[in-house]
Amino acid sequence: MAQCSVDADAGPDQFTCDPSMPPELQGNANGSMFSWNPRTYLSDPNSLNPLVIAPPGRYTYTLTTSGVSTLNLIDNGDFEAGQTGFSSNYNFSNSLLPEGTYNVGPDPSAFHPGFSPCGDHTSGSGNQLIVNGSVNTSNNIWCQTVTLIPGKMYLFSVSAQSVVGANPPLISISFNGVDVGQIAANSVCNWVTFEYCFMASAANVAICLRELTGNAGGNDFTIDDITMFEKCDDKDDVIVEIVDLRAVLDIPVKPKCESEEFVLDGSRSSSGPNIRYEWSTDIGNILNVSGSKAMAKGSGLYKLKIIYDNGTVYCEKEVEVLVDVADDLEGEIIVTGVPNCQMDTVLMTASVFNGSGRYQYSWSSNQHIISGQGSPIIKITQSGWYTVFVTDLESGCIFETQQYVFGDTTLPQAQIQGDSILNCRKNTALLQSKNIDTSKYQITWILPNNNRIDRETSITASLEGIYRVILVDKSTKCADTAQWLIKKDVQQPDLQLQFDSLITCSHDTAWVNILGFENQNVLYNWSVSGNTQPSDTSASWAFVQSSNGTIRKTDLKNGCFSEDSFYIRDVRAIPQFKLKKSGDINCKNESILISSDKSNQRTSKIWSSSSGSVITHLSDSAISVTQGGWYGLTVTDSLTDCSYQDSIFVEYAKFQPQVKLRDSLYFSCGDSVIVVDPLNSTISSSTTFQWSTINGKINSDPKSLKLIAAAPGEYVLITIDTLSLCGDTVKLIIIPDQKSRWFRLINP
Repeated sequence: MAQCSVDADAGPDQFTCDPSMPPELQGNANGSMFSWNPRTYLSDPNSLNPLVIAPPGRYTYTLTTSGVSTLNLIDNGDFEAGQTGFSSNYNFSNSLLPEGTYNVGPDPSAFHPGFSPCGDHTSGSGNQLIVNGSVNTSNNIWCQTVTLIPGKMYLFSVSAQSVVGANPPLISISFNGVDVGQIAANSVCNWVTFEYCFMASAANVAICLRELTGNAGGNDFTIDDITMFEKCDDKDDVIVEIVDLRAVLDIPVKPKCESEEFVLDGSRSSSGPNIRYEWSTDIGNILNVSGSKAMAKGSGLYKLKIIYDNGTVYCEKEVEVLVDVADDLEGEIIVTGVPNCQMDTVLMTASVFNGSGRYQYSWSSNQHIISGQGSPIIKITQSGWYTVFVTDLESGCIFETQQYVFGDTTLPQAQIQGDSILNCRKNTALLQSKNIDTSKYQITWILPNNNRIDRETSITASLEGIYRVILVDKSTKCADTAQWLIKKDVQQPDLQLQFDSLITCSHDTAWVNILGFENQNVLYNWSVSGNTQPSDTSASWAFVQSSNGTIRKTDLKNGCFSEDSFYIRDVRAIPQFKLKKSGDINCKNESILISSDKSNQRTSKIWSSSSGSVITHLSDSAISVTQGGWYGLTVTDSLTDCSYQDSIFVEYAKFQPQVKLRDSLYFSCGDSVIVVDPLNSTISSSTTFQWSTINGKINSDPKSLKLIAAAPGEYVLITIDTLSLCGDTVKLIIIPDQKSRWFRLINP
């Protein structure tokens, strides 16, 4: 493959310090085409050696040259190999009939009698593609796919001519189906060439030619020399620098006097890269330099040299200016008097030794000027620096001088020493003035309440606040003030007690506790029932009897204290009472009443029974019971929690005496008496007996258990237990024996 190689050389960089002598570019290129960019300021942009006629500045020009390779990438693009290397939607025909046919040869008229004998594009006698245009505009005349290198530039070219005068053809060129241009072959045997330059974006491109009019009559043409060459170019830059070296020196504000500083301004001179400035003077003074400007003072010849130096080329220009100014004014300040604290007036006089005699005066100071501003004499009362500015009204020269005025204004040194804290331990403080020479100084104290104390070197302070002492020198009346801050620390410590106020039966110890007890920087003192205890570190005390007292908490720092008191009562008292009953349980009394002989609303009462008997509460102090046994009452005082208990026993006396007798007995004739002795009876020692009869005869004690009956009859025995009052009644019938003779003698 042939190489595509061109070379552009823009030549050496060009420079001139004189714009009237423009530099000449010295370009060289071996390509078929070249160009300068930009074309601005070039005398002939189409020349390799143009002049650069430009204003001062720095310019870059680029020389570009282009060429193509010698290798045609189109296969058989000149058709000298015949009908090979391409594809077509047209039909090959020796007679070129009908429309839409083609052939390859040197003379179109040799194939079709209506075609003109037009030669080929290359030599006039070579082959060309001869076409009878189709009425179908979508048919491709010629197509070929060409291999490319992506990113490379290529130049495509094709030539066409009409061979019939009527209806000339319009030929479209497309790359990958996209039209890139057209050829209008309007003249017979007149070649028209189309060129298209592009950058390859893919590895190949499909190129096709189509006829766009579709006319059946005319529309006949030939195509030749289809080419595609790789396009190459080269660039080279040249720098052209045109410097208009200018040296201009100005003095914006002319100085009036020798001592006045002024500006030398060279900013209208040349500036930029590779430019530097050199300042010089003969008898003047250049104070400082900043680029194109300088500060100067005094008469003399001042020069500014502008130098351009880029390392290769050196050129310079120089300008000078003469400064001639008047001499400075001279003078002094005369002080008459001495300032003091009595504010005596002092005179200051500005005296000028030279000049026109017509002056303007301006005084300044950090102290007060009483009068005379604008005149040569001023009045002052204070020491310090004073400055006068004297302007010569004719020459404009300024004389400036300053004078320090010393005065007898030394202040006395007022100082206070003493205590600074008042507290509960110390309620006064001694303050002393360190200067105690009352013959020289007058002393005045100002208290926090603005009261005054005079002629005392020390005072006793009892107020909180700022104390001031004013010390006045009796001779100079100069005064000084000192102040002293006294603070009061009378904050009482926080003391809170928590204590039990009562001693009761359930709480037999009362505690007094100090809340938030502290064990540092404080002191506790207990005073119990009038007896003060020594300092104690206990946070709690226990009491078992009525007591009262106080606790003092003392802040050891300021001596302040707080007190709190406590009072404890021993309220323990046993409630006293006695139980009583209305009787015992017996056959006469089914229930009885048990009660307390005393009643108190402050007490709570709990009844109990050892037998678990049901207790009927008639009130807190009385109950009704139906069973015998022990009954108890516990009485608790709600204030003192003290309790007392008493119990009482209730007899359950329901003993039932029982006498067992036969229902009847027989009294025979031989019986004088019958003895009835109920041995199996249930009785007790407290059982009483009572026999009675209405028709029999009792020969025994009717109050004994044993009955001696002396006659038949009906006998009744009533038994009663004297304790339980329970009783029983039995009946006995003694029947006379009917078999026996029964009679009774009756004394006449």
